[in-house]
Amino acid sequence: MTYSIYTSILGTTMPRVSNTSISNEFRIKIDKALPVIIVSLRDKSETADFYRNFLTSEEQIMMGKRLVLYVLLYKGYPFKQIKEFLGMSFEAIRFHKSNWLKMEKGAKNLIKRLAEKLFS
Repeated sequence: MTYSIYTSILGTTMPRVSNTSISNEFRIKIDKALPVIIVSLRDKSETADFYRNFLTSEEQIMMGKRLVLYVLLYKGYPFKQIKEFLGMSFEAIRFHKSNWLKMEKGAKNLIKRLAEKLFS
């Protein structure tokens, strides 16, 4: 398995959610607005700008690792290989495997398309 783009991320400290909370009402507004904003991005360049400017480098790494994890689960890789490659615990992999099984069709299609790009 060769994914040189992600080999440098192993051992990186990942950010955590702030202890300061926001109101449930405001969180609901954010949850409704964010998908609208994302689908309104006009092209790959604008999407890349959004990704680079609104996510820290650590968040970009986390998102990349999460997407690769789901691709590897989709492709049927054993947990041991995923653990060694991504540096994740078996518990985290099991947690995401459970999420994968509950994922909606649109999200699974996204992972399938990503897998086709990574493994072509």
